[in-house]
Amino acid sequence: MQIDNYTPAENKQEAWQALGYGGKYGIGILGRVREQKGVHLFVEACIKVLPKYPDVNAVVVGAISSSNQEFVNELKEKISKAGLTDRIVFTGELPFEQIPRIFSALSLVSALSYNEGFGLTVPEAMSAGAAVLATQAGAWEDIIRPGVDGYIVPTKDQQAVTEKMDLLLSDMDKLAEMGKAGREHVVKNFKVEDEARNLVEFFRTLQ
Repeated sequence: MQIDNYTPAENKQEAWQALGYGGKYGIGILGRVREQKGVHLFVEACIKVLPKYPDVNAVVVGAISSSNQEFVNELKEKISKAGLTDRIVFTGELPFEQIPRIFSALSLVSALSYNEGFGLTVPEAMSAGAAVLATQAGAWEDIIRPGVDGYIVPTKDQQAVTEKMDLLLSDMDKLAEMGKAGREHVVKNFKVEDEARNLVEFFRTLQ
């Protein structure tokens, strides 16, 4: 992973406000917008939790295919009924070069897939200094240190997602500390040079 491409903003509040999505702090979920990515889990949690935290707004960043438009419309209707249309925003697909800027401005990134391989969303978010809330999918359990740089929840568990989001947003200073801890963890353990070196050593053991 190219850590230098995903760096924390010097001031996350200023970086978030510069994006124009409102609020003092931003949380988000990034990737293709569909049920298998757990987007509905994120949105439902936001609907329940954000009214408690008026300084926090949310974004759902990613492409919406025609086959998933009805899924998104249903979520938008729920958001509207909750009076949160201005606070939970679907951005649609953004140019790739804008994604690191989004990551660097977010205080919390959710990755709630039903299943995943290695999945770069979590290490990219951590590299950008965001705390993470992720499911027990793929390698994420091996990356996130619960209570240190984020939390892991069971897949498809709405209650767990909501409770952990509430906990994380209840202390923004602690959330910032978790983001810094995640950045340090990724820099130390997931540099592309280190990954390449480990691969070389692995292939040598096969000879």
